[in-house]
Amino acid sequence: MFAGFDYGTSHCALGVWRSEGCELVALENGAPLIPSTLHAPRVALSLPRDNQTTLRLDSSEFSELRFGEAALDEYLSDPTRGYFVKSPKSFLGVAGLTDDIRERFVTVIAAMMGNVRAQANAHANADVDAVVIGRPVNFQGLGGRDANEQALSMLTSAAQLAGFREVEFLFEPMAAALEYEARLDREE
Repeated sequence: MFAGFDYGTSHCALGVWRSEGCELVALENGAPLIPSTLHAPRVALSLPRDNQTTLRLDSSEFSELRFGEAALDEYLSDPTRGYFVKSPKSFLGVAGLTDDIRERFVTVIAAMMGNVRAQANAHANADVDAVVIGRPVNFQGLGGRDANEQALSMLTSAAQLAGFREVEFLFEPMAAALEYEARLDREE
């Protein structure tokens, strides 16, 4: 099944495509938006994978993670336990990331995307495995083209690790223009 994913700096949203159009998935407390946050109880985020290619979302390690408002609540209950990540998308274009740091970001983002995908699968009662992800024209960072390539590579790896088999990107301004055009009832 096909989905459109807004993996945002502050929030995430996902819509699944149905024959009658796009339907937003409730991601947290019945709302279609979930804050881009994660809390992990252990500093070393080691999540099991199927054949090293896809996170095991049914693992006990994954079930210990908290996302969205629940992540913030968990962190505030005891800031010394584990770690809290907010807006990892902000760091994807940063120059000088080591391979180890890049892999950690990919794992964190994959966990966040996996959580959203699991909810989409349950909502659609189908395997949501093809996704178009909105992307900024330029990611935050001073590296220009290199920063954008690094960010897209990390997002692609994270999406695949989260179980999306087909991953495409669409510039956010284009996505907004297409949405606007779809709502028009006359020529403008």
